[in-house]
Order: sequence, then structure tokens, then C-alpha cells
Amino acid sequence: MTELEQIADGLYTSAATKAIDIKPNQVGYGRWVLPSTLAHAEYEDIGARLIERAHNAGEWVGVSYRSFTEELQDELKDMHAENERRRTEFDKPRPGRVARAYESVLRKFGRGAPVEEPVREEPKPIEKCSPLVTVIYLSGPNGAGVLSRELHGMADKGYLDLVQQGDETVLVPTQKMVETVHRKQEAYRRSA
Repeated sequence: MTELEQIADGLYTSAATKAIDIKPNQVGYGRWVLPSTLAHAEYEDIGARLIERAHNAGEWVGVSYRSFTEELQDELKDMHAENERRRTEFDKPRPGRVARAYESVLRKFGRGAPVEEPVREEPKPIEKCSPLVTVIYLSGPNGAGVLSRELHGMADKGYLDLVQQGDETVLVPTQKMVETVHRKQEAYRRSA
């Protein structure tokens, strides 16, 4: 059994995290992505989140499942709110083509200028979504099972240790995960 030491709320170190011989600042990451490193978008999303925590802590750390899922829940709430906003906007009654043309002509006649440039609304940028959160969201009632499957898949590949500490499960990155990501990033840098 791996003994973990809590260093902050939801963050833990262990002999295994301290033994990882590549420093967190030697591994790059993007928001939710580690492109072409772990060969599975959801694994790369999870890995990027673990690496981000390690960067912030200045050392490799395990992350409690509770802390990890709280972040995912916040993103799911944001995704759901945006989805509901778009549905509401889509469901609004809209005037037909002739009514829109009539309203447009009346507005232009009332402005007093014979020729005006049309006013174009800039489209609102679409918020980028996490691959993991997107899959969980689209899986509906099975979403929680998706996270469990992805975490256990990473553990089966040796990228992650799932350590039980009291009533907490802690997601602990492994030397194999860090080496895999680092090696592929270095190969990409050399080829670029």
C-alpha cells in the first residue's frame, strides 16, 4: 500500500510521486490536452489536469477524486448552462421571411440616411470544451461511468495509480505516464 501525505486540500505526495525523475516543469501541457502523447483524448485530458496540478504545486502530486470531480462538475454546469442558453435562443419564435424584410425596410427608412452599411452582429465565440467533460456530458446518465472507465483504463496501462487513503481515492500519476508524455514531446520537438 502506498502511503500518501496530504500537502493541501485534495493534493497528496508519496514516495512514488517523489521518485518521478522528470520534473513537472520539464513536461508541457495545454488546457485539457497533451496532444498525441497518450493516444486517447480522455487520457490526455486527465493527464493534462494532473500535470497542471504538479506545475502549480512545484512537484508531482496525487489528486483526490473528490477534488478532481469538483472541477469536472463546475465544467459540466457551465456546459449545461450554455447548452440551455442556446436551446432557449433556438426555440424563440422568429418572424417569417416577409415579416423580417418588412421590419428591415421600416428600420432603414426611419434612419434618415439613404444608404447605410448593414450592421452585423459578431458571433459569440464558442467556449472550448474539455474532451473528457464533453464525453461525460453527452453520455447522460452513464457519464459517471465514463469517468470511472477512463480512470481504470489509465490505471490498467500503468499511467495512473488509484490509491485508497481512508475514505479518499487519490489519482496518482506514475513514472510511466510522465515518461511517455515527456518522451513524445521531446520527439516532437526534435522533429519540428
